[in-house]
Amino acid sequence: MESLSFLVTRKCNACCLGCPVEKNSKKMTPEVFKKAAGVLFPFISKYSVVKFFGGEPLFEFPLICYAYLHLKKKGFSGTFEVGTNGLLLDKQKSLWFREHTDIQVNFNAGFSPTEYALSIKNAIWNLCVYPKHIDTALSTLFSLANVLSGTAHRINILPASYCLWTPADLAKFSFILPKMLDYILKKGLSVENINRKGRIPLFNDGLAVDTDGTIYTSNICLAIIPKHIKQNLIFNPKKESYKITVNDLIEIFGFDNTVSAYASGRILEKYVS
Repeated sequence: MESLSFLVTRKCNACCLGCPVEKNSKKMTPEVFKKAAGVLFPFISKYSVVKFFGGEPLFEFPLICYAYLHLKKKGFSGTFEVGTNGLLLDKQKSLWFREHTDIQVNFNAGFSPTEYALSIKNAIWNLCVYPKHIDTALSTLFSLANVLSGTAHRINILPASYCLWTPADLAKFSFILPKMLDYILKKGLSVENINRKGRIPLFNDGLAVDTDGTIYTSNICLAIIPKHIKQNLIFNPKKESYKITVNDLIEIFGFDNTVSAYASGRILEKYVS
């Protein structure tokens, strides 16, 4: 599934273990968004999903509201997603999300659900499993599934990408993952991984607009990447979009970490299909 992403801010109010995103104080302005959206309108019908990311996108909640309404007025008929840790979610924001059911809120399951988060109908919880903290992920999943039981929320299990998984870590993940999936289903919840399969671990093909308005052909621009790879990723409507290769991933994250990303991903695919 290709998506169109807008990186509305690089600022974040959390420091999550293993996060590959480059963080700084930069943010997107309404003028930058409108200009980029204008460039992309000839191609926007290709995409069924528009995503708003960061950093923590709720720092720029007014821009998300503006961008959503602007794209709707211009005829975009797909759905939207907002990826957030949920720490800035309050009554006003949760009410807006409840009123706009075509916006899916993707929460970081590392942070406890609040009443505002639970009140949103269209939501998923991304549970990141780190190689040295697999037991922690299991206990988090048990607590989360108990709270979400009876809601329409979904859970997305994400083995941490581009960090080192030892053979022992992979074996433990392979042992515990079926228990996690069984518990999710036992609580009447669904596993979002079935609907989310990408060409490369974690990141997506599809246009991504950075905070300064630069348009890239993959949201891997979120990470710290070498200048020549970033240059290759700049969108040119007259050329075929550049696709990130395994060699690119190795240059960015290192050989062992890249192999680990694929190895943990294959275990996930074995049980989720």
